[in-house]
Amino acid sequence: MSFKAPTETDLIRQCLDFLKLAGVFAIRVNSGAAIYRDGRAGLGQLVRFNSEPGMSDIIGVLPGGRFCAIEVKRAGARTAPKRKAEQDSFQQRIRDMGGFALTVDSLQNLIDAMREVGVR
Repeated sequence: MSFKAPTETDLIRQCLDFLKLAGVFAIRVNSGAAIYRDGRAGLGQLVRFNSEPGMSDIIGVLPGGRFCAIEVKRAGARTAPKRKAEQDSFQQRIRDMGGFALTVDSLQNLIDAMREVGVR
């Protein structure tokens, strides 16, 4: 019997559930873009889902008020170099301002990181 590896969506859901149980106010942030077409001829208009390049998948506030940003990656998944640079830059800006930012590829990674900052 083999088990299918969790998708990134599954992992995000697990992380959000854990964060809620741990008392973290956490929000799923959708990134990306879509073409809006209003029915008229033409190419349509590009609509971005948020305004910040590299925005993490989850943002929130740790108990005590510290901002956190969590990028979730499926184990072994690759990210385009430009996208990775944007995500790294976003996380560094959070850290530079005193926030907590990390990338996780498993629920256990998140649990361990939260323990390190005092979230149980």
